[in-house]
Amino acid sequence: MFKPLIQLVGANLLAQAISFSIMPIITRLHTPDSLGKYQFFITLALVLTPFISGSFAIAIESSTSKHRALVNLKLGMQFSFIVVIALIIISPIIMFLLSISQIDWFTFYLPLLVIFMYLSANFQFAMGFMTNSRSYSNQSTYTITKSGVSNILKLCFSLISKTGFSLVFALVITELFQVYRVVRVNYKGIKSFLIRFKWRVFKRNFFEIKIYPTYVTMATVLSILMNWFPILITGIFYGPKYAGLLGLAFMVVNTPVYPFISALQNVCFGELSRSRTPNKLKSIYKKSMLIALVPCILGLYILYKFGGELFSVIFGNEWTSAGRYAFICFIPISLSFILSPVYNTLNHFFSFQKLFFWINCIILFIGSFATSYIGYNSYDFDLFIIVFAFTMSIGHLILFSSSVILTIFVKKQINYNS
Repeated sequence: MFKPLIQLVGANLLAQAISFSIMPIITRLHTPDSLGKYQFFITLALVLTPFISGSFAIAIESSTSKHRALVNLKLGMQFSFIVVIALIIISPIIMFLLSISQIDWFTFYLPLLVIFMYLSANFQFAMGFMTNSRSYSNQSTYTITKSGVSNILKLCFSLISKTGFSLVFALVITELFQVYRVVRVNYKGIKSFLIRFKWRVFKRNFFEIKIYPTYVTMATVLSILMNWFPILITGIFYGPKYAGLLGLAFMVVNTPVYPFISALQNVCFGELSRSRTPNKLKSIYKKSMLIALVPCILGLYILYKFGGELFSVIFGNEWTSAGRYAFICFIPISLSFILSPVYNTLNHFFSFQKLFFWINCIILFIGSFATSYIGYNSYDFDLFIIVFAFTMSIGHLILFSSSVILTIFVKKQINYNS
């Protein structure tokens, strides 16, 4: 387990080192307003991409055989293509509605959003197939090159245009480059998946694993919203300046950490895809939690003691308060780092998706309602962030405890029936 984890984590460390080396320049070229628009785009992409992908990347990486992984890969590509065509058809209506709304500025971003989500979904399929094949070195290579290309393009485009659009355009070009590399190098015959389309076969395969584009997708979206919805609410009630400040805090603590969470979760999926005995589960999860615990404690200490000063020195004086927001936001993220690889894999392996979906719904409703109430009544922004962090922390603890208790119960039932 440690070798693939070191490969994936090492690649993410290098990727994040590239990102942070560029970020101090980006924050001095861009205002909180432009970064807020960029973060708004990213948040929408994170929320909507699972609907484009149908969460088939998870089905691919957890497939019990290479043949099944290829079948799921083909199904995911066809599904995403159908969905994006439907989205393109209705995009004129969406653009009209955006043009008469409070976020009319986003109208020009919509075409880029559609393109980015489709490319991102297919890149996730490729990475899921590599996980299932345990091609961790290839994943590491793609992770590093993606970060390098993305940040270089962000810097170059920002020198030309100091707007959120330049940052978004860099993301789209990067994703296009990555998908091209995957198709050209790894899966030369993948285009035939779209050409040889048979509705009857597609429908049969789709309904065999329909839980992924339904409950798994909704659970994924809810999980994303639980971490990122404050950006949207902040933009509405506190304005673009605070959205930009919070966006930077999230970029510093969310963006670097979630690839590690994903890497740790992917390794757990890979190590447990063939065997899920009680001893195997305990061994893998114990290692996973211990690995996550150390960086979480270290990160919390550094942000608490030096957060504001570090942000001021690294990103510029106007970003000082973002350091305080970063510390508060890192509390639920730390719990997610430690606990989510456990409860997400247990949720998948033992089919708790429906229950977890409703738990996530309740947590998200409480969190979004409480923060919206605070924002609507113009309470202090620090209170807004504290309430968000507290609600999400409780949510992670509930999901973890529920998954463990349910798994023990299921295991006992299996032993009893046998």
